[in-house]
Amino acid sequence: MSTDMRTITRVREHRVDGEIGPRLLEASARAGPLVVGRRTGRGPGRAARSLIRHAACPVAVVPLD
Repeated sequence: MSTDMRTITRVREHRVDGEIGPRLLEASARAGPLVVGRRTGRGPGRAARSLIRHAACPVAVVPLD
């Protein structure tokens, strides 16, 4: 049995101005899981590492390619 994830997962995209790390940390206080991309194969960047350590919700870091 297969489940179409679009029917059970709500995704919201929100664009903000400012430095990304602090803005994402603010958003984590009122978010469900945050999914952030990484551009290189070397692991998460500075903003993603900050989220992993300090976010108020679960964080998933996924490669963009």
